[in-house]
Amino acid sequence: MILGEEAVKKLIEECEITETGISSHWVEMLQEFEYKNEKFLGKGLPEGEGSSKKTIIHDLVHYLLQTPFRLQGAQFQEFKKILRTAKKIHEYRNNKMRIGTLRQVISLAFLEEQIKVNQLTEPVVIIGDGFGLMASLILSHFSKLAAKIVVVNLTQNLLIDAVFIKKSVPEVDIALVKDEKEYNKALKSDEIRCILIQAHNSKLLEKESIGLVINICSMQEMNTNIIEEYFDSIRKSHNKKTYFYCVNRVEKILPDGTIVNFFKYPWHSQDQVLIDELCPWQQKYYSIRPPFYFFYDGPIQHRLILFHKNDTVRL
Repeated sequence: MILGEEAVKKLIEECEITETGISSHWVEMLQEFEYKNEKFLGKGLPEGEGSSKKTIIHDLVHYLLQTPFRLQGAQFQEFKKILRTAKKIHEYRNNKMRIGTLRQVISLAFLEEQIKVNQLTEPVVIIGDGFGLMASLILSHFSKLAAKIVVVNLTQNLLIDAVFIKKSVPEVDIALVKDEKEYNKALKSDEIRCILIQAHNSKLLEKESIGLVINICSMQEMNTNIIEEYFDSIRKSHNKKTYFYCVNRVEKILPDGTIVNFFKYPWHSQDQVLIDELCPWQQKYYSIRPPFYFFYDGPIQHRLILFHKNDTVRL
């Protein structure tokens, strides 16, 4: 396995390698991708999921427009504490918190209320964690969490995750793993808290246990066969009790015409469904132009389940 800054260097080296299975969405979004002078460039890469520091008036306007989302989060006991963690993370990132981070805060507070994330002992797997936000929140807020955080992403996006996790939680040791032996070793290490896996090595997930899988608005950007591979690997993971929190567009059309539908993911008739509804804090975004709040192109569903691990009849 490759540790710390060497892991970042290795990912930089491998960014030029074309990955198999990449969807047309990411072919488009990663156009002109570049990491230069500690900055990321590319069509779909707002820097660090945060806005640059501007005037006090600008900050006040954003604070006011974020009010409905803070009110949604306030129903969860841990929300305010996690929000303070998020603000600390953005101080390290040297930018201002955007709505993307606020929604991640609400999601983590929701999960803490539903399943007690802080008590998990098996790995927490985050698939497609934009700018390492959820990983950073969990690593920083639950600093004594027994479970390892495992981040899986396309190589370029995993590089972004790694860089921003290191900025956000500088004391955390990270490791990039390439095979089953390295993955097992990283999971057993007392020093390593965050493990990085490139998407083309995602089958490593089935080699060990998984306590919780989180996917927020990235399966909607994958080809169907890749979604099926993730579900299959999670179902094959070693332990009996694996939670899955999935938040994605009900239906999305990718640039090449591929249609990705939430309800056609390979759910199982015996999955234990704990929550299944339109996600209250994922339906709208705000803008400084009237009428200020706008619906996304389509509704976004969230579903929290306990995975059925026997690969039998599916829905």
